[in-house]
Amino acid sequence: MAFKEEFDSFHYEIALAAAIPYVKDIKATSICPVHHKKRISINYDNDDTGIYAYVSKGCCPEFRRLVADALRKTERFDIVYIEE
Repeated sequence: MAFKEEFDSFHYEIALAAAIPYVKDIKATSICPVHHKKRISINYDNDDTGIYAYVSKGCCPEFRRLVADALRKTERFDIVYIEE
């Protein structure tokens, strides 16, 4: 593995660790405006190309979209997926 690849991988791991408190805060404070439920699943991952968030298991598509938008606004994730 070249030094640049090793540095990039390490950089994304640190960036992911810095993003975790944002995920926990969004998960704790988000409430579905339609059903008034808080249940949402947010998974996160990184590889040598970026940091990813996966939003799933919300009570409705609107809630999943709301949480995904909140994650995008933090500007901590390269890509935010909404899983149906």
